[in-house]
Amino acid sequence: MARRLRWHVAEVVTENDVDPATGKPKPASAFKRRKVRLPNGRYELRVIRPGFRRVLDQLAGGRADALLAEDLDRTMRDPRDAEDLIDAIRATGGYADSLSGSLKFTAGGTDAEVMQARILVAVGNKSSADTARRVAAARERQATSGQYGGGRRPYGFEPDGITRREPECKVIADAAYAIARGATLRGLARDLRDRQVPTVTGRAAWSAQTLRDILVRPRNAGRLIYRGEVVGTAGWEPIVPGDVHDRVVALLGDEKRDTRAGTAARWLLSGLAVCGLCGSPVEITIGGRAPRYRCKATPHLTRAQAHVDKFVVGVVLGWVRRDFPEVFVPARPEIDAAALRAEQQAIEDNLTAMAADAAVDVTGRLRRQLRAANKRAEVRLAEIDQELSAADGPDPDLVELATAADPMAVWDSLTLERQRMVVQATVVVTIEPVGRRGRGFDPGSVRIEPAAQ
Repeated sequence: MARRLRWHVAEVVTENDVDPATGKPKPASAFKRRKVRLPNGRYELRVIRPGFRRVLDQLAGGRADALLAEDLDRTMRDPRDAEDLIDAIRATGGYADSLSGSLKFTAGGTDAEVMQARILVAVGNKSSADTARRVAAARERQATSGQYGGGRRPYGFEPDGITRREPECKVIADAAYAIARGATLRGLARDLRDRQVPTVTGRAAWSAQTLRDILVRPRNAGRLIYRGEVVGTAGWEPIVPGDVHDRVVALLGDEKRDTRAGTAARWLLSGLAVCGLCGSPVEITIGGRAPRYRCKATPHLTRAQAHVDKFVVGVVLGWVRRDFPEVFVPARPEIDAAALRAEQQAIEDNLTAMAADAAVDVTGRLRRQLRAANKRAEVRLAEIDQELSAADGPDPDLVELATAADPMAVWDSLTLERQRMVVQATVVVTIEPVGRRGRGFDPGSVRIEPAAQ
């Protein structure tokens, strides 16, 4: 058409909701509503269109004197955009035309051309608003009725978004309970990669962020969400109980939570076992030899990692199977875990607020109040932790280890993160120094005591 009009094409501008490589629309509009400051000083939300704005700048600056478009409806639907184009065309005496004939300005635009453009833009704007309203209403109906709105299959569910896919649900539940018991996202993601557990794409491409995004979904607790608010209960059975889900979301949203690389341990007792001389945790050292545990503070002692691990695992499995009934009591469903966790969060929030006030206190009175409040809070938080432990009941891994016909097979099936949690929940391991070394491993040099329950 440009050749027919005898126009020279200075630049082809592809708007940012179209893939410039294929010319096809992107999956979702790239236009963004942003807050902009108007000449009168007020702020309003506007749709930002860099390509359209560049065209206006070239027309207003005299670097181009005409606009050729596919259709007026594809050029603008916002009356503000229409007025900006009209101003640019009228100020420079420019031209505009379209393949469909719906957009046409001649030498600055006649009154009839301007009026037609304004009417068509208003009609297009009304059509867009109606479509957006119908889509929003449909999305709300889908959300409140538990229907799936489309898109990539959610992990843990079949393509209909409603039917549970049990193997994936088990992955979600195991990870959620592990996080609630203190596991790290990085450690769990690494274990899933090592075991070649596929993501929803079919590849074992697990990362901490991928796992986090799955674990914080309200649908895991059977909750229907619309625009960030709970609007109903789903028809499927929750993957995890609501209070566990809330705990996981709170933990993963805690800015103080340590998410640095390297926090996932690679050895069973590193950081858990302690030195018998100074009480410092032990770490692993290799140094050209088989891995050995050594005191982290000073070279008080070293001990062969494989021998220590084998001995500790044997003691833990025997102790759990022998003493499990007397030590671990059944869960107590009458305890309102959700209310306890809400109280726990409220106490922590109050302490944070008091600390902020005390930071600017010049008299010292608020700091004294904060110290007293901290002492009372510590007592109550310890009580809450104890009640929550009773509400949750025994760790599922401990139950399985205590009741399985082959506990070693169960132990070997656990991830390292979960093995460490079992050790931490059941025993305290102290590695004692030895005198003159013999040829073999001395079990007496590793002291194992029951953990405080």
